[in-house]
Amino acid sequence: LTLIKDEYHVKNPNGAGGFIDIFAKDSKGNLVIIELKRSNATAREAITELSKYIALIRRIKNVKNSEVRLIVISTEWNELLVPFSEFYNATTYQLEGYSLQINSQYEPQTIKKITPLPEISGRNICRRHFIRYYKTDSDFEKAEKSIVAQANKLGLNDFLIAKFSLNFKDEFYGTTRVLYWAQQLKTQDFYLEKIKQHMSKEELEEVLEWTSEMDEDDTLDELADKLDDKIQVKNEHCEIGHPEKLVQRLSDDLWELKSISKYGVFKDDDRLTDDLLLMDLKGYTGASFVYYFASTSTENRSKIEEILKNVETCLFHNDVWRHKVKDLITYAATKGDCNLTIYVFNKDNILETLWLSGTDNPFPWTPTFYIVVDPKNNDSAETFIGKIAWDKKQINLDKSIADVFGTFKNYLLEKHFGNHRGKDSQLMNHLGLEYQVDMISITTNGEEYKRNITVRGKNISEISTATVPFLSFLHERRDIVNKVIKMFDETHIAPGIFTF
Repeated sequence: LTLIKDEYHVKNPNGAGGFIDIFAKDSKGNLVIIELKRSNATAREAITELSKYIALIRRIKNVKNSEVRLIVISTEWNELLVPFSEFYNATTYQLEGYSLQINSQYEPQTIKKITPLPEISGRNICRRHFIRYYKTDSDFEKAEKSIVAQANKLGLNDFLIAKFSLNFKDEFYGTTRVLYWAQQLKTQDFYLEKIKQHMSKEELEEVLEWTSEMDEDDTLDELADKLDDKIQVKNEHCEIGHPEKLVQRLSDDLWELKSISKYGVFKDDDRLTDDLLLMDLKGYTGASFVYYFASTSTENRSKIEEILKNVETCLFHNDVWRHKVKDLITYAATKGDCNLTIYVFNKDNILETLWLSGTDNPFPWTPTFYIVVDPKNNDSAETFIGKIAWDKKQINLDKSIADVFGTFKNYLLEKHFGNHRGKDSQLMNHLGLEYQVDMISITTNGEEYKRNITVRGKNISEISTATVPFLSFLHERRDIVNKVIKMFDETHIAPGIFTF
C-alpha cells in the first residue's frame, strides 16, 4: 500500500464528516480505507464508521464499488467478530479483518487475518425426511420423546416433527398416524464431526467413499441422512420422505396435518406458524425439484435475491425457463414498487406428463409457471405464463426413446434415481416440444396478449413462432399419447412404483 494520508478528513455535505485512520492506495490503484481499534468499546463502532466512510468516499471521488478496499485492524475482537462477519457476508466490498497483538508500549508484535463467521442461511430444511407410522396416540407420543432425546444426544437440536393422521384405512399395518421428521441443514464440517463421534471407523470410511464422487449439495444431504439413521425408534413401519412425496400425499388427500412441533432455532421464532412451516416441508421455498412459490414486494431486495437463488432448484435442467424467469424477476425489480408473485411447477419428465395428461385433465400435470407483476401505482398488471408448445414436426416415439434412454425400461430405471431430468429437454426436442413464455397485460382498456416473449432489460417483445399449444399435441397426436399410456400402464404397479 502507498499512504495517501493518516487521519484523512472526509467531508459530508449532508451531515457530520469524519476522519479515516489510514487512507491509502494499493498496487492496482484501488483506494484503501483502514480503521484501527484497540478496545471492545471502540471496536463496536468499526463497522458503522466503515459504512459511513465508504459511502462518502464513493460520492466525493466518484469511484466504483470494486475500486475501494476496506480493512479493519483491532486488538480486541470479542465485540467486533459478529458485526464484521455480517458485514462481510452481506456486502460485495473487498473487506479484510486483522487481529493485532501489541506490547505495553503499543508496538505491534504479531498480526493474524480474521476468518469471518459462516454466513447464516436462515431457515433451510434438509430435503431428506424420515416418515414413521403408528397405531395409537400412546405409541405416537412415546416415539416423539424418544426421537427428541436421541437427536439431542447426536447433537441435532434444530428440527421439526410434523404429526399427520391418515385419511384412509391401512389394512396391512393398521396404522392411523404419521410422525414426520425434518432437520435444519447444517454444514459438512458439522456432520463429519458428529459422524466421527457416533460411527465406527469402517462406517466412516464407507460414507466418505460413497460421497467422494457426489456434488456438494448431494454430499451434504447424504451426510445429514447418515446421522439421521442413528435415530432408532420403534414404529410399525417407516420410509424415506422428501418434499415432492409430501406434496403428493397431501394433494391426494391421504394425510391430514394435525400439528408441527418445533425444536431448537425453530422454537425460538414466534412467527413460524404450521402453515408457513408446511410450505418449507413441501419444498415450495427452494428445496423442491418440482415446485416453487414466493410472494414479495420488489422493494424487498433481499427477498428478490433469495428468489433468484432458490428458483434455480426446480429449474436446474430447464435452461429456457430458468433464464427467462430470472430475466422476468429482474425486469419486475426495475418497475418500481410492485407486488411480485411467482409459482413454478416443473417435473422435467415429458413422458410422465404425456401419460398423466392423456388419462386425466391435462392441467394439473402439465409443467407451467406464473409470474404476476402488479405495480402499486395502479399501472397495468402483467402476468407471465410458462407453457409447452409443439412445432408439429413428424415424430417417431420409439426412435426418440431409443436415442435418449436406450429403452423405456432404462428410462424407468433412470427415473427411479432422478437421472432422467437431465435428459428431458433432449427428449422434448425429439418430440417437437419446446418451452415458451407468454404474457398477458391487463390495462383499463382491456387485455393485451403476447406469445413467445423475450426479455431484454425493461423491454419485452414477441417472437414470431409457428408453434401450437401443448393441448393440440394431445389431441392431434393421440396415437403417440396412447402409446405412452400403454407403456406406463404395463409397468405401473402403484403410485410411484414401477416394475422393471
